Amino acid sequence: MRSAACLALLLAAACSGSSKSTPDLSMADDAAVATDLAFSGCPALSTFCSTSSCPASANDVDSQYCAPDGGVSNTPGLSVAAADCTGYHKVAVDQTGSSVDYYFDATSGALVAIVEIGYQGVPSCLGGPAMFQLPVCQPLATLCD
Repeated sequence: MRSAACLALLLAAACSGSSKSTPDLSMADDAAVATDLAFSGCPALSTFCSTSSCPASANDVDSQYCAPDGGVSNTPGLSVAAADCTGYHKVAVDQTGSSVDYYFDATSGALVAIVEIGYQGVPSCLGGPAMFQLPVCQPLATLCD
């Protein structure tokens, strides 16, 4: 009886130690989990962009950071990557463990949402539709670092 209780306790500890509360969206295996992350009450993109600089297109992000005089060469730990997603094109600007991900409409190229992934991997919507759901994306390809 005592060995059965110990086995149950050991299994419970092993299982609880291996679970992840937040997916690592940079990992291909966790990309499908992204569809479980929906933001309710995401601030309007126009509200966020009225106080912060927002790129009009994916090319604007690329040229801001990757151009010869862009920020990447001047900022250690900064990298820019892109991926195609279901209905969107994503450009991720990563700086030493946190990133700001820009989602552009795959057809029109218009900026749709901006999501910040903090140091602990917790995403928060900075601006976008009131109900924004992270799309499933292909693995990121580095544009510059």
